[in-house]
Amino acid sequence: MSESKRTPLLQARNLRLGHRTGRSREFVVAIDSIDLTIDTGEFISVVGPSGCGKTTFLEAVAGLVPVASGDLLVNGTPIKGPARNRAIVFQSASLFPWRTVEQNVWFGLEVQGRLNDETRQRTQQILHTVGLEKYMKARPDELSGGMRQRVNLARALAVSPDVLLFDEPFGALDAMTRESLQDELLRIWQSDPDGPKTTAIFITHDVTESVLLSDRVIVLSRNPGRIVADIAITAPRPRISSQWRLDPKFTEYCSEILHALHPEQKAAGRSMTAATESSV
Repeated sequence: MSESKRTPLLQARNLRLGHRTGRSREFVVAIDSIDLTIDTGEFISVVGPSGCGKTTFLEAVAGLVPVASGDLLVNGTPIKGPARNRAIVFQSASLFPWRTVEQNVWFGLEVQGRLNDETRQRTQQILHTVGLEKYMKARPDELSGGMRQRVNLARALAVSPDVLLFDEPFGALDAMTRESLQDELLRIWQSDPDGPKTTAIFITHDVTESVLLSDRVIVLSRNPGRIVADIAITAPRPRISSQWRLDPKFTEYCSEILHALHPEQKAAGRSMTAATESSV
């Protein structure tokens, strides 16, 4: 989507998140001093060390974790809990084993009281989009891990959310399946000629995955998580995965993110280079 068409959708202002732990109920800060604006139709990845608060931030946007201080808004309205304008795709498929693929995809629509002939037809279209039209009547135990995650994605897409949240959705899959689903998500995201209508926030440990999919990559520091880099991925869309992965800019973006994640290694590299040059 062109920059001129984008409008702010989600805003975090001086955001602090955390949780209480142990018998003392001491408050542990997970995210601190976050200022971030995400526009309609943007695909944002969040990377950072384990325990830096990535998932806590995602859960706060989903309305599952309360805001400790600061502001977290969608369309200018403070997030107070879960809402139909947000949907989340977890790492595990979390499907109902007694339901068919089609019935699992219907679930969110049923909960929202929106299941009707029109939304049933949309469900079938989405299953076609994710390549599962031949498996609508199958049960989850008849599907591979990758296919179950496709159902998980289809269920989230079916409710037409403003914000689609991904909590490392491909992290538990083998490398070949993960790459296939990355390509599938990239294709779905780029399928509308007018640009995506949904905003995505994607949590990942995989730097290459973030560069492949995203418009921006947010890098968080070690706990408590603070933004240390906000890197725009300016590669044009639609992106062809096989070509983009081989582009020199792809490697440059990956290096920039890794340096932001590990600044001490970058500094050590500079010191070693300086020492080598001075000894020549």
